[in-house]
Amino acid sequence: MIMSTSQHERPVLSESPSPRLIGLGVFFLVAAIALTPQLLIRLGPMRQSLTSQQPLVRQMAHLEVSAGRGLFVLASIVFFGLFPLWKKVRVSRPMRAIGAHRISPVLLSVPDRQIHFSSYLVLAVAALTVAFDYSAKSLFRFGPETIKLIFFEDGLIENATPILFALNALLAGLMSWRIGGRHRTTLILLGTFFFLCLMEEISWGQRVFGFKTTGIMAGLNVQNEVNLHNFGGYLADHIFMVLVFLYGFVVPLLCLRSVFWQRLFDMLGLPVASRGLAIAMLVISFLQPWTVYRIFGQGINVQEEREFLTAMAFLALMGESWIKVQRSRQLS
Repeated sequence: MIMSTSQHERPVLSESPSPRLIGLGVFFLVAAIALTPQLLIRLGPMRQSLTSQQPLVRQMAHLEVSAGRGLFVLASIVFFGLFPLWKKVRVSRPMRAIGAHRISPVLLSVPDRQIHFSSYLVLAVAALTVAFDYSAKSLFRFGPETIKLIFFEDGLIENATPILFALNALLAGLMSWRIGGRHRTTLILLGTFFFLCLMEEISWGQRVFGFKTTGIMAGLNVQNEVNLHNFGGYLADHIFMVLVFLYGFVVPLLCLRSVFWQRLFDMLGLPVASRGLAIAMLVISFLQPWTVYRIFGQGINVQEEREFLTAMAFLALMGESWIKVQRSRQLS
């Protein structure tokens, strides 16, 4: 019974289900039906993987599309199912726990509604990086070796990416040491994730020490490197891009719209980007060959630039979180 819940355990969801649940169910169902490999090839997303000359890459890409369509069907079923089960879900134990949760004074999961310097910085660097890449040949007339030195494999941008991930891991570790509870656990996990990204970027030392790729990696890694993000196709890269979009943009958007999501992510101890940084994350997520090449034409190494900018956006997120931790320590 709703009346039997305590004052701090009152339901956090509205009394009646929103018609948007049906709309979301329809959206994901239509997406599951419409997003065929043929449509993705025509529009551009995953075109390179779906039409690759390497059978392993092509087969893995088709498998990814099938898995994605299955997830869309599952999401559709969940949203359609929530509508008749709303009253039970509303007073369920997890919902009561979220309703009883009080947001931590650290406020890592409460996105700032203002647009700060970090957001302008990331957007400016993104614009300058793409523009500089585009102008390297036509305007500055850099030679092939200079362009390769800056933008391509083992170039300045690619070598800067692991340094940024190392700084991310360091900041996450320092913050986990300064605060406790669920935030410490989540920050340790984030720091571990950034460290793994760092090691993947240098192929677990291969790019530093130059050892050869042997064993199963030599046969299944599409770039003949000792890393997982090129293992058996580009599955890990695609998952990473989706997670950046969800964590960098969708999560802050949900938190800005509802205290419910702020409480949920605060329970998880998850740092959430500010509104401005979420916009920057959205822009970075769409720095893809099928978008950038339509504007600038081919020749831009957008993949390496996107990884560099993603690492920078995460560094901005860690910076915003560091400021929140410092403020909370001053107030305590």
